[in-house]
Amino acid sequence: MQVLDHGVLRDATPEEIAEVQARRAATADVTLLRAALVTKIDADTDAIYAAAVGNRMPEYDRAASDAQAYKEAGYTGTVPTSVQTWASAKGWTTRQAADDVLRASSQLSAARDAIRTQRLNLKETAKQTTNVPALKNIEIAWDSFVINIRTQLGV
Repeated sequence: MQVLDHGVLRDATPEEIAEVQARRAATADVTLLRAALVTKIDADTDAIYAAAVGNRMPEYDRAASDAQAYKEAGYTGTVPTSVQTWASAKGWTTRQAADDVLRASSQLSAARDAIRTQRLNLKETAKQTTNVPALKNIEIAWDSFVINIRTQLGV
């Protein structure tokens, strides 16, 4: 291996070669860890959503919309099917069911906001990080967040 030394090419010393190889290895480690962390953050996010709502998000959104409309009508008038179904399943009044749907919707909405914020912030931080210890700290922060959000959602 040759190096440029004051405008002149010369053979690199064994120490210089070892230094270049160490820098290349460190760069490769950071690059691989960064890519793995970004992939992990997205995969964990998908797993949280799958565990919490699966493919039922449209159903939950409709139930929340129906419950909100029923509440705004003073819990009177025609009871939306999504509210009546929940009331019947739980043995509750339609008001209790509507309020429960709205509580769950609010909790899920807050969790989605928190997940999006953490996911985007930590992925971008990881993409800008240039050393392994900092990437490990980002991963620890993410893993702690995932545990907390799963606990909050009961999944």
